Amino acid sequence: MAIDLNGFAVLQNISTNPELFSEAAAEAKKTARALVVKQLKAKSVTVSSIRAVQECLGGETFSLILDGLAENDLKSLLTKLDKHNPEVKTSTPGWRRHHLQALIAGTADAMLKPAKSRQSAKKSTADEEVQRLSSAAMAAVRRR
Repeated sequence: MAIDLNGFAVLQNISTNPELFSEAAAEAKKTARALVVKQLKAKSVTVSSIRAVQECLGGETFSLILDGLAENDLKSLLTKLDKHNPEVKTSTPGWRRHHLQALIAGTADAMLKPAKSRQSAKKSTADEEVQRLSSAAMAAVRRR
């Protein structure tokens, strides 16, 4: 039978007594980073949830984790946060990192979905109607 324990409580206790776990310090760093990256890769992630994670961890720690983010993870995260920005798919990793930091800081906004032009559809319908009314069939006169 598996024992279910509160992982966050265990991690909190370990963090208050790091000298007892000095042999596991490297593993603790790796695990902490993996937990944050997993949260950033979640399907439900938003800019506001990332800001909350940044506030929780502190700016310097969060920046170090972002700097260590793999290029593929960075691209997929930006694709989620800024879906309609065409530059996300074609830009360099440096630009992506800068753009992600700008989105989190609030100095840049995600692009909105481009609006479809409905006026052109209405104009073409009106043009078709005018053409139909001026066609030869409409101009025909019945002979008696």
